[in-house]
Amino acid sequence: MLDDEKLAETTFTGNVPGYQTPFAFSGKGKVSKKKKKELATNSTGYKIVEGKYHDYRNDDSITPKQKIGRSMREIRDHLSEIDKLTKMNVRLKNEMDVDSRSYWKNTHKAMRRISERLIKLAKRVGQLY
Repeated sequence: MLDDEKLAETTFTGNVPGYQTPFAFSGKGKVSKKKKKELATNSTGYKIVEGKYHDYRNDDSITPKQKIGRSMREIRDHLSEIDKLTKMNVRLKNEMDVDSRSYWKNTHKAMRRISERLIKLAKRVGQLY
C-alpha cells in the first residue's frame, strides 16, 4: 500500500506540464522615445504635446499683447462660469437648509484647495499689472 501511495503521488505531480509561455518573464528591451511617441500617436490618434509653453511663446501668428489679452478673456469667461456654479450652490444650500458640517470630507478638502488656488491665481494676475 505504501508503494501505491508513493507511486500515485509521483505520477500525479510528475504529469504537470511546464508553463507554455517562453517569453513571459523576459524583458522587452528598451524602446526609444521616438518609437514610444509614434506608438502613442498611432494607437490613440492623439498627438503627444510637449513643450507647450515654447510653442505658445514662439507662435508668430499673434503678438504677445494679443496672446495675453485673449488668455485673460478666456480666464474671465471661465471665472464667470465658476461664479454661476458657486451662486447656484449657495442658493441651494440656503433654500434646502443644508449645514456645512454635513458635507462629505472630500467636499471640505476640495473647498480648501479651491480657496488656496484662487489666492495663488490672484497673486499671479497681480503680477501681470
